[in-house]
Amino acid sequence: MLEFLLKYSPVVISEGRFAFKSLPPVFILIAAVLILAAAVWASYRKTTLQLSRGFKTAMMAVKVVVIVLLLFILLEPILTVSTVVPQKSSLVVLLDDSKSMSIKDAPNQSSRLNYAARLLGDAAQPGLLAELGKNFKLQTFKFSSEVEFLRDVNGASGQGAASDLGKSLRFAADLADQTALAGVVLLTDGANNGEEDPLETAALLNSKKAPLYVVGIGSEQAQDIEISKITANHSAIENSVVEISALIKNKNMHDQLIELELREEGAIIKRQTEKLQGASTRTAMKFSPTRRGFVRYTLNAIAKANEAIKENNSKSFLIDNRSRQARVLYVEGYPRAEFKYLRRAFHGDESIELVSLLRTGVDKFYRQGIRNQEELSAGYPKSKKDLFKYDAIIFGSIEADFFSKEELQNTLDFVAQRGGGFLMLGGFNSFAAGGYANTEIEELLPAELPFQNSGLDAVPTFKDKFKLVLTPEGLAHPIMQLSAVESDNAQLWQNLPELEGYNPLGRAKPGATILAVHPLSEFQNPKILLALQRYGSGRSMAFATSSSWHWQMSMPHQDMSHERFWRQMLRWLALSSPRPIEAHTDKESYAPYEQVTLKVEVRDSTYEYIEDANVKATITTPSGKVVDVPFNWSSNGKVEYIGSFQTDEQGLYLVEVSAYSAKGELLGKTQSGFFVEESKAEFINAQLQAGLLKRLAEISGGKYYHQDQAKTLADEISVRESSYSKLVEYDLWDMPLVFLLAVAILAIEWYVRRSKGLS
Repeated sequence: MLEFLLKYSPVVISEGRFAFKSLPPVFILIAAVLILAAAVWASYRKTTLQLSRGFKTAMMAVKVVVIVLLLFILLEPILTVSTVVPQKSSLVVLLDDSKSMSIKDAPNQSSRLNYAARLLGDAAQPGLLAELGKNFKLQTFKFSSEVEFLRDVNGASGQGAASDLGKSLRFAADLADQTALAGVVLLTDGANNGEEDPLETAALLNSKKAPLYVVGIGSEQAQDIEISKITANHSAIENSVVEISALIKNKNMHDQLIELELREEGAIIKRQTEKLQGASTRTAMKFSPTRRGFVRYTLNAIAKANEAIKENNSKSFLIDNRSRQARVLYVEGYPRAEFKYLRRAFHGDESIELVSLLRTGVDKFYRQGIRNQEELSAGYPKSKKDLFKYDAIIFGSIEADFFSKEELQNTLDFVAQRGGGFLMLGGFNSFAAGGYANTEIEELLPAELPFQNSGLDAVPTFKDKFKLVLTPEGLAHPIMQLSAVESDNAQLWQNLPELEGYNPLGRAKPGATILAVHPLSEFQNPKILLALQRYGSGRSMAFATSSSWHWQMSMPHQDMSHERFWRQMLRWLALSSPRPIEAHTDKESYAPYEQVTLKVEVRDSTYEYIEDANVKATITTPSGKVVDVPFNWSSNGKVEYIGSFQTDEQGLYLVEVSAYSAKGELLGKTQSGFFVEESKAEFINAQLQAGLLKRLAEISGGKYYHQDQAKTLADEISVRESSYSKLVEYDLWDMPLVFLLAVAILAIEWYVRRSKGLS
């Protein structure tokens, strides 16, 4: 209707420069207006009826308006508009064909792709393509991870696994070098997950004078829950509690309650209710794996009925719950209750092989758990080769002078280089009381040791009775989980008997985690009882008491708290220690047909890298097919062997790696795993990215349109100044609006005069 009244499109009216063809000199124009105004005044000066001054003035004003309209027509008004030369230049039309375009948040619950297809139109129902085709040669393409020619909008399926905006815009920029390109029309939701920066490519289009006209498809206001990130210890400790941390993002669903469910290979093993707070919510969930081996878990947020994007409500992760065994060397200075009950805690435990070296006299030792008579026959291992056979080391109540300088240094290297675990227990000859201040062992520990002259060690150990108090970090740490239920876990710790005596420690080192303190601790000066830290490639712990045996002796025989605590602590300390042969993938999950990169590190008995090994791997696919994978030595500056594998099935893949010496001798074997599932990258942060799209249009010199503004796009491109446009004059004197306005005013004026009885 508006276009009929104005004769031309509102875009032409707004973009044109107004002028008159027959504009006389100003003094003639002023004189004509004055003469006509005087004539109108004279015609109303004397009337047959008595009229008020206001009425006369209004009627004269109406006459003047009609005269002005007539003058407007006589002066031949025109609009000068820059208009594209028909069919001289081209437009590239790019339609997003990725999976995010299948989201149904367009008007009328239509998918984004269907709405975009209707905007573009086809032979049956012409749309934007038909309008653009009047003035431009069109080249239409669809894009996702690649760009493909599109013969018909119905040829787009919305099944592309990725959206590479940068690559698609670079494709258009390359076309600008081959043809007279007036611009690029881009229809997308802006959910970009390509490697190339689209903002840089938009600048390239600007330099080629090919602006972007971006049509944003989708909604910024749609409701959505997204499981964004899951953090877990992927190597589980058998029969223990695993804690995962999940980041849940939401759009327009603040303060709502959602139901989370954790699935183990598809079977629900735990449910939990969470309240969404702000734009993102961090939640934790604890569970005990029930299956052995590499197990796939999925955390899912049950979708709400009004949620637009349900595909990003779940995220999978892999847990390595294989049966493994670690050897722990426990060195103790004299027989004591802690030694007795610690050994008893591991009776029947297949995961920990506890080897103990108990001093019974000068150069006399009682050995338990040894594999042969030669093991530890000379006391503490003298060489790295012998020491590095173990996965963790415990120092009990035994003075620093018992060890040579070289043995202490080897112990430091055991943790830093080999990646082993180290624990020091409290006792009369432990920590500062044992002379470990300023030694290699103090460097390992997660807490500083008080100096001899500090006054803290006037009494080597304190003898008071106390209840161990867990810190917030301790309550959450896997070592301290006596129950998978958080409230039950806290209560179990509360019910444990008192401890007796502890070794005073100094400040925690940077990066250390304090798990438990004395009840008389102060916030600024905690009395540390249990702390841990990462050190080099390994881990170290300090447990500054020797009375945990009370948790066994003073509790009912069926209570397993003491056993569970020690088993979890030593499994955490020892089972994560690397083996001489280690294999891993560059990530734990892949999309179908994506290339998997396998990396293998091979070390000798002293954990020095071997550079001339022969590495082979066999991969068992989900269907049971076995594939051999060759490896090559890497030249990227790190000693490792790299192989690649192309996935073709969805599910869990198991990898077994064997390493051989240059002479063909077997060095060792190891296993790994990964899983393949449909990529959800397209549904991550998948709301309409209007901010990015506006920036792309701005950088390129073009314009952004929301989906409901796209109908004006064809007209606006046509009147935009470019190398392929010319100036065109549009006559305005015969606009229907001017004619209808003049007729309407005269009709009103006639009706009013007649109603007053005037001629």
